[in-house]
Amino acid sequence: MKMLLLLCLGLTLVCVYAEVSSMGRNFNVEKINGEWYTIILASDKREKIEDNGSMRLFLEHIHVLENSLAFKFHTVIDEECSEISLVADKTEKAGEYSVTYDGFNTFTILTTNCDNYIMTHLINKKDGETFLLMGLYGREPDLSSDIKEEIAKLCEKHGIIRENIIDLSNTHKNKVDLVPEHVLVLTLQIAASGPENEEWTEPRMLSGDFSPGFHHHPFLSLQHSLYKFCDLHSILSHREVQSQSLQHVT
Repeated sequence: MKMLLLLCLGLTLVCVYAEVSSMGRNFNVEKINGEWYTIILASDKREKIEDNGSMRLFLEHIHVLENSLAFKFHTVIDEECSEISLVADKTEKAGEYSVTYDGFNTFTILTTNCDNYIMTHLINKKDGETFLLMGLYGREPDLSSDIKEEIAKLCEKHGIIRENIIDLSNTHKNKVDLVPEHVLVLTLQIAASGPENEEWTEPRMLSGDFSPGFHHHPFLSLQHSLYKFCDLHSILSHREVQSQSLQHVT
């Protein structure tokens, strides 16, 4: 039994440390399509991932396009938790994508088993300054402590100290102030009443230097505010209400 556990741990370690090359050679990017949750964010510029930080993004969905990846996130904008969409384009480097958001970003997927988690490595450049962001995302709202520990070691390997690693799966312990459920249900029922093929609608745009639509990459778009606080518990509650609303409509 102990040998089996050691073997499983060894396979996990091999997966964790199989970095960028997996994206460049045999990795099938289609496998990351679907629903995800932000588990851990880490950065050498901690304020970027703290409360109200521009990179404190809660991932909801990845949509794989022909030469790009479309991401749906939740983040705080004007003191409200809002939904944003970003499209990242492939670069000339194998496995690398770029997107403009709070500066110019290039990122790769360091490691993934697709059925459980993915980890990204992002470099942001803005106004002559650079910072590193690493993110761990799971198919479920939380991951095992073993995976988190190995990811923490990987962050340290890339120069991020442990004090700058934030486990967002624990934010559900904080007090959450949601919009009254009947208001959210009504909003979702209105949204669900549209045609079935309108999964990726084009919401109104934020002001600023962003392209004006879904087919102009990279872009940032903003939908209506969903609830006051951005944390995992809020997002889980939102998804549950959304699912119940869609079941009611159908």
